[in-house]
Amino acid sequence: MAARPIAGRPHVAGQVLKSGRVTKGKTEGNKVPSDQIEAAITDQVLEPVRAEPPAWAENCQQLCDAIPWFHCTQGAMYHSEGFCWGFLIDADGGTRTCIDEEVIITRIGGCCTKDSEGNLAPQKNQEADSTLARSIIASLKSELPVGSIFGSKHKILNGDLPHRYNIMAWFRVTNVWFERIGTNHGAKVRFEKLDLAENSWWAAKGSAPPMPLELRDFDTKPQSLKCEGCSKESIRVYEDGWMCLQPECDRFWKIGNVSSPPELTFNPAFLSFRSRSDDEIRPNCSLVPDHLSTLDEDATDISTSRGWKCSDDSTGTQTGGNVCSFERLMTMNPISRQVLLDDSEQPSMRREMVFDRKFMIPEIDDVSLSPYRKLTYKLDGVGCITHFVADAEINSRPNGPDDLFIGLQREDLGLNPFPLSILTLLIRMKSKLLNGNTQRVDTGDGKSVSGSALQDNSVLKGCRLEDECRVLKEKCKAGEISQDKYDNSRRTLFATQKGK
Repeated sequence: MAARPIAGRPHVAGQVLKSGRVTKGKTEGNKVPSDQIEAAITDQVLEPVRAEPPAWAENCQQLCDAIPWFHCTQGAMYHSEGFCWGFLIDADGGTRTCIDEEVIITRIGGCCTKDSEGNLAPQKNQEADSTLARSIIASLKSELPVGSIFGSKHKILNGDLPHRYNIMAWFRVTNVWFERIGTNHGAKVRFEKLDLAENSWWAAKGSAPPMPLELRDFDTKPQSLKCEGCSKESIRVYEDGWMCLQPECDRFWKIGNVSSPPELTFNPAFLSFRSRSDDEIRPNCSLVPDHLSTLDEDATDISTSRGWKCSDDSTGTQTGGNVCSFERLMTMNPISRQVLLDDSEQPSMRREMVFDRKFMIPEIDDVSLSPYRKLTYKLDGVGCITHFVADAEINSRPNGPDDLFIGLQREDLGLNPFPLSILTLLIRMKSKLLNGNTQRVDTGDGKSVSGSALQDNSVLKGCRLEDECRVLKEKCKAGEISQDKYDNSRRTLFATQKGK
């Protein structure tokens, strides 16, 4: 992939912006392992950016707590009520990705799995009526601004991002189209910065400021032609030639009558065109809401549990690490026990109970342990369960349940929210055949397999294939078949039972 020109830098004569990933060029028969590619990307020299982001977070949970337009702890696109509200650009953005100070071109995501080289590729066709595609198209048609976030694992920008997750700016969706990616097709999107007059903090340090709006050309648009096959218009995205971008068309992803080449160059007109500013296109909220200023000091509702942007940039030292010194203590008013009572307004002096005769009726004893009511449920052949029922007299005793209810709210019990941890689990599947933490991998011939099988696979008694599994296991133990033959035979055996 050719170097990506940065705004404000002199352009090299003859330099073109090509599609693809920031990796070394591939040569036939000399594939670079994915771990080496990842290391090469990590070790590349990143340029400092112009400024700090308006807000940032070091983990996704903090980000989702504080930003109202992105509540997606897993995945890159936050959609709700049929619209796309926020977009995360991180790690693998897919083939033919382009990012600069004002434009983002990337895949929508979803329906992807890692191929044999460790790159994400569509596992199946992504249709226009899929949830993600419908949401991004709805934001395009409704001219709804989308908030964007940069993750530090994304290296297409070639900028040294200061934090793990960095709030970018508001963007507008200008184009959504479909491309052939491998053997399947997937959706791509072009975002354009909403405020073109504002400096982009992620631009290269020392780069020129954005061109004034009055000097920009908003009238020139890229070429758009109508397909003779489907009679639908498609924009010219690549310099190599115009293609129909409608996946249902027979001429989809063809230049003339020939399939498009694997390496494509973006159409300069598609990259450089800009949409005219429109005051009617406005976000539904602030990019970084000032949640702290709206909090009631005596509030006890759910809003106090949300995240916020810290207004203090100073740092303190605690256990050898830098931590933020800012804190704000809320006045926590204990909730009255009255909210737990019914409409009688006062605690019941005696708890009346009606027992459903369809279930067990207990023995009732109001004398032996008064004022407790003793209920005994006898279980034949097992024993009994005793339930001691309290009333208002018991609950109101000093250091009793009422005082405990208030004390639990006033005392500092050392409870703190902790980040969500990602655990690798071993799950039991229908066939008890595969590890739950094994990833699907591409074998290189277009087939996808589910990784390694369990080495110690016990035969489940009573299962549909108990006899067949037992025969295979005995042959493997006796050395009549190899471990690979045993694993393949198990996969074949269970594959024939799908849908039965």
